[in-house]
Amino acid sequence: MKETRVFTTKMLQAIIQKNRAGVPFRKIAAEYGADPDTIRNMLIRNNEIPTRMPTCKNSYTIYDREGNVVVFGTSKECAEYMGWKRNTLYGFLSRQHYQDLPWTIVKEDFEGALQ
Repeated sequence: MKETRVFTTKMLQAIIQKNRAGVPFRKIAAEYGADPDTIRNMLIRNNEIPTRMPTCKNSYTIYDREGNVVVFGTSKECAEYMGWKRNTLYGFLSRQHYQDLPWTIVKEDFEGALQ
């Protein structure tokens, strides 16, 4: 039978402080005789680390033939505004170079814009 490890409030506070100081999970776990996943899960439950890393959402701008902006936003927002499904938007985006479409879809690149 697997041994159950009990962490006191003081131990949890010390673990949180070490995590904030940049100590790796493995090192903290070795110090307390616990599995690194246990330490990670404790930190997730105490909102010290995110459950998933945030994802980067691409932005798109749809222009009409005259170059006026029709809509700007994520693929979901643009597709909803135009009455399409997201796959339809992606299909237009990949084929727009050789079709005569009434709009132009541009994937925006904001890399380095906040520097």
